[in-house]
Amino acid sequence: MKVLEKLQGDSKDSSSGGVLTNDRQPISDMNVTEKKDFTSPKIVARIAEIPREGTDFSLAKDANKKRAKGIKRKLYGYELIMDLYDCDLAVLSSRKKLQEYVDKLCKLIKMKKFGKTLIPYFGEREEFTKGYSLVQLIETSSITGHFSDHWRTAYLNIFSCKTYNQNLAKNFTKKFFGAKKVKTHFLKR
Repeated sequence: MKVLEKLQGDSKDSSSGGVLTNDRQPISDMNVTEKKDFTSPKIVARIAEIPREGTDFSLAKDANKKRAKGIKRKLYGYELIMDLYDCDLAVLSSRKKLQEYVDKLCKLIKMKKFGKTLIPYFGEREEFTKGYSLVQLIETSSITGHFSDHWRTAYLNIFSCKTYNQNLAKNFTKKFFGAKKVKTHFLKR
């Protein structure tokens, strides 16, 4: 609207309140073919002369801030990452023992399993990559693990939107796998 007012010399029709064309006819009363007159070279040249004003997005930002204030950001979940070293090879290389680990861990930290545990053995092309992996979906996320027979290591993640006792999970896991050393990271996400 400001551009048209500048083009038309701020001429207004007092009866309709609309911007007038060069023939003093309100734009709202013009038909489609008459509106094409605004693309004439003379009008386009005048539009090019109008200084560009930055768009003011402050109102939109304020509206988003008000909306965001009503929504309190919450923690999505908790992730315990464990790297276990010098583990018992008999446990690492046993599908039955890995299933037992998942079953006992879920009961201990009060997580409800969602579906069956996947425990495939793969990575057999290289000695250091072969071993089991496990995935157990739980109602609040997942428990995953990767195990190296070659290095006798286990890499486990417990992610859940529900809180759980990370120290209990860590101590149980270390004992179950007979690990000599454990590195852990606990993330709040």
